[in-house]
Order: sequence, then C-alpha cells, then structure tokens
Amino acid sequence: MEIACPRRVFNACSCSAETDVLILELIKGIIVPPCILYSLSSIVNPEWVGSKGFVKAFCEKIYTIPSELFKNNTLVTSFSATFKMCKNVSSIPSELFSSCPKVTTFVGVFNGCTSLTSVPEGLFDNNTIVTSFGKWWNGAFQECSNLVSVPTDLFKYNTEVASFNCAFISCNNLKNIPDLSNNTKVTDFSWMFENCTNVEGEAYPIWNFTSVTNFNKCFLGCKKLSNYSEIPTDWK
Repeated sequence: MEIACPRRVFNACSCSAETDVLILELIKGIIVPPCILYSLSSIVNPEWVGSKGFVKAFCEKIYTIPSELFKNNTLVTSFSATFKMCKNVSSIPSELFSSCPKVTTFVGVFNGCTSLTSVPEGLFDNNTIVTSFGKWWNGAFQECSNLVSVPTDLFKYNTEVASFNCAFISCNNLKNIPDLSNNTKVTDFSWMFENCTNVEGEAYPIWNFTSVTNFNKCFLGCKKLSNYSEIPTDWK
C-alpha cells in the first residue's frame, strides 16, 4: 500500500516534496506513519525529533513503537513532544532512546499517552546529559491517566536534569514514584506529581535539595504517601 507523503508528517522527515511516495507499512494491522523507516532509521540523522512529531491524522493510529525506531539517530538532541497525544500507545520499548546519548530534552515526549500503563526499566539510562523532562504544562508523562507503575531507578543516570516540571501531573492511577535521590541539580519540581492521588510509599525528601527554586504544588493530592505529613506545606 502506497500513499503520498505530506511534508512534515514527521518533523524530522527527509521528504523533499509533498508528492514523495513512500511505503505505508502495516504491522499486525497497525498503521505506522510514512517517513519513519526511511527518514529516521536510515536516510537522515536529525538533531531534533519533536514538537508533536506525529501529526494528529496519524498519531491516534499508532499502537506500537518499533524498538529500533531511533537506532541510527545518534545526533538527536531533542525528543520534545515526539509522541504527544498518541493515545493508543500502551507500551514503550526499553531501548527506544538507547542510541541517542546527546539528548538534552524529553519535554512532553509522552504527554497525553492515555493508554500507557507502565514505563520500562532503563528507558533513559543512556541519556546522561538530559536537562529537562518538563516545561510549563508539558511534562514527559503528563496526563498519562492509565499509567500504573514506573521503575524506581527511572532517572538514576539523569544527574544533569534541571526540570521535572509537570513530569507526571494528573497520572491519577500511578501507584509509585521514582527515586530522585541522584537528581540533585534540579531547580524546578513544580507540579511534578500534582493529582497523582494514588501514589504510595515514601517520597525521597527532594524538598531538602538546595538547588530547587520552583516547587509549586509538586505533591498536591498525594495524600497516600507514607511521609506526606513531612512534606512542606508549600510543596503540596
């Protein structure tokens, strides 16, 4: 099955004109947008794959993300909003970003992926210079309303992060929160877990980090945390 590939179906697309014809691959009945296998996996090496990477017309047709989608894209520095509002994506390959060590931002990368139920171990392990997982109401996992669990050490190797603004805001089915003990350079924790009303366990005392300047409503509504009473009032 072939279709005409419209310009900027994927923001890093190498299509040279709106009439470029590419194969629309069908995997198990799931439509994979054109340009992905060509532009991202073999033809180009973009530095930026973001700002609503998939246009809405294709976004809601994406059910599966290929594990080697960005295998050859070693120069990418931004995945800002790449999969934003891909509402039918229910899982993420653990090695999705492993070949992209130069990434500095994952702002809104999975924002609004409402079918996502878990985040795999090691997803960001090789992205050691990333500085942001959220910015002004565009968090990495913002409003992933069916997200239940995340790895405890999800951000263990992301020691340069400065912002987790809105990272998990309104993930109201999330049961646990990641360990943030290694993220001592963060300045912005604003709204990070706001409305995560089902998170349990003990939150690491990030309110003691001297680097933090913005923390508005970070733990608002997280009353099931075992140490909720210890969290400063202005953090909740």
